[in-house]
Amino acid sequence: MKKLLIASHGDLAKGMLSSIQMITGSTAGITTINAYQEGVDLDGELTGFIQSVEAADEVFVFTDLYGGSVNQKITERFMREGLAIRIISGFNFPVILEILLGPETITSEMLEEMIEKSRRELQMNVLDPQLVIEDAEEDFFS
Repeated sequence: MKKLLIASHGDLAKGMLSSIQMITGSTAGITTINAYQEGVDLDGELTGFIQSVEAADEVFVFTDLYGGSVNQKITERFMREGLAIRIISGFNFPVILEILLGPETITSEMLEEMIEKSRRELQMNVLDPQLVIEDAEEDFFS
C-alpha cells in the first residue's frame, strides 16, 4: 500500500490534504504534519507515522522546502530509523496526485518522470490589461 506523509511549515500540508480529499474523494494512507504550529509535536507525529508503516508499504514523504528545517528533521529521523523511503521536497499538487492515482508500484524511474512532468506543468501567464481585446474572454474560455 502507498503511504504518504506530507509535512510543511504551517498549514500548507493541511491545505494540500483538503485539496486531495476534494479531487480524489479519499485521504486513505495520507498523514500530514503542520510543523511549528501550536500543539504540534513534530517528533511525536513522525513516531506515529513510522509506527504505522508496514514492511510492504511504499512510502513517499513530501516536504515543502529542500534543506528547510522540516526537511532536515524528517530526513535525519528516517535515516536513524533505517527506513527505505523517498523524500520529495518542494512538492506541488500535481506530483502528489500523480503518485496517489498512479500504479500501485512506482519505480525510481517513474518517480523521476513524475517529478519532471510536474516541473514542466509550472507555467506563468502575464495578464496585461492594456493588451486585452474585447473578445479575449470568449476566446479564452471557449
